[in-house]
Amino acid sequence: MFFDLNNFSSNNKPFYEKSYDFCIIGAGAAGITLALELEKSNFKIALCEAGDLNQSRESRSCYEGQVIGDYYMPLEERRLRFLGGTTNHWGGWTYPLDEIDFNRGFIDKKFIWPINKKDLDPYLKDANDYLDVKNDDSDELNYLSHLKGKNIPNNLFMTDENSDINKFDFRWSKNNGAPTRFGKKFYNALKNSKNIDIFLNCNLAELDGVRSVIHKVVVKNYSFTKFEFSAKKFVFAMGGIENSRYLLWFRKLYGNKFFDGDLPIGKYWMDHPHHTIGKALLNKDIGKQAFFRVNDQLQIKHKILNFGLRVYSHIPHEAQYLIDSLKKSSVDLGNLFEKQYNASNIKSCRLYGAWEQEPMESNKVTLSNIEKDKFSIPRVSIYYKKTELDRFTMKKTMMIFSNWIIKNGLGRIKLDDWVVNNSEYPKPFFQGHHIGGTRMYSTKKFGVVDKDCKVFGSQNLYIIGSSVFTTGGHTNPTLTITQLTLRLANHLIKKSK
Repeated sequence: MFFDLNNFSSNNKPFYEKSYDFCIIGAGAAGITLALELEKSNFKIALCEAGDLNQSRESRSCYEGQVIGDYYMPLEERRLRFLGGTTNHWGGWTYPLDEIDFNRGFIDKKFIWPINKKDLDPYLKDANDYLDVKNDDSDELNYLSHLKGKNIPNNLFMTDENSDINKFDFRWSKNNGAPTRFGKKFYNALKNSKNIDIFLNCNLAELDGVRSVIHKVVVKNYSFTKFEFSAKKFVFAMGGIENSRYLLWFRKLYGNKFFDGDLPIGKYWMDHPHHTIGKALLNKDIGKQAFFRVNDQLQIKHKILNFGLRVYSHIPHEAQYLIDSLKKSSVDLGNLFEKQYNASNIKSCRLYGAWEQEPMESNKVTLSNIEKDKFSIPRVSIYYKKTELDRFTMKKTMMIFSNWIIKNGLGRIKLDDWVVNNSEYPKPFFQGHHIGGTRMYSTKKFGVVDKDCKVFGSQNLYIIGSSVFTTGGHTNPTLTITQLTLRLANHLIKKSK
């Protein structure tokens, strides 16, 4: 059942459960998934959404903030504060984290998750169902192995199964021809639920309870009327920035009353750099759209992070420019490529990169000392700067990729000047994968939540979403968020029986 708190006042409050089994703050992909999973075990759930069914100006304004350091797109544009959360402008890209993403101890102990890929694998099928992603068995493939036995023109491919480069394939969420919007897809299921009460325009304001135990939350509508929800367990599912923001705010208000006061809240915040890397002349059999990554062994050898290279063939007008560039270094090579291009054996491509960032304590979500939202809660100030390892990962990956295509007769690449000259990053073509800040770790030294997403020092507060990622991998986070949410639901159900 839905309750729009803007329709009520202090003299006219809705009738709802006096106490719930679970109170979930945030109704995006994580919050909605968790509520629907807990409902299956007949729990009573309060699902609190700070926005409405659609975006409103007053709700969006609460997401304003500043980023100090590298260029970043406006925060209120990269996240959405209404039912369904940021899935309302999600592009639908999905791919699970790679096994190596869970343990990069070869770089630093801060890079080690307290769980691994096999802990999330059992939830992949159900996560795909939530996201309307086709389930199949084609996980990451060695790019060359699937070409065995095929008649490859001009013998440009070598079928080396121990390739330095692996191909991976994104899968796309499709619901009525568009990526899944959780608010729309699950609206009727939520509305007709007998166990889930959904409160719209419901802004978290205060906590109440005793040492390490929250008994109830106080929320406000946009007229500042207060409402209270009591529950046995509470889950923050507010997103990759707000989870940190509210924990920081409550630590400022209550000290260590509800959770450990020394946690690295807001720290180790990350995104995925998205940049144009260069152009290439590549064999046509690579495909119109292809995705590559360096194999695990080379990542370990060179101590680099995960990098997703995206190849798009949509720049035919630049083919002659690339051929002429080749001729400047080798006339014979340039003539060979020109002949192959005219025979339609090669194509001109644009190369993009989206890659993993190093989790750094200095990259963090903090509370503004000046700006506050309409509820007098400090806005965020985010410190964000890419590191030497971030750039080294990109350059080393492109070097390995370049050597691989030359070795296998697949083509040539031309890196953009900013890559070659180590100059400033260009403006990214995308930002908005907010990762870390309430990261999962085995101890509170480098983490805010444990392996079961419970906040250190609390008996009944949990956090879910991309903010709990220990590392970011190179892929879009929505699928992993959903897998983690399903795992948390399973844990909470077992603990609550």
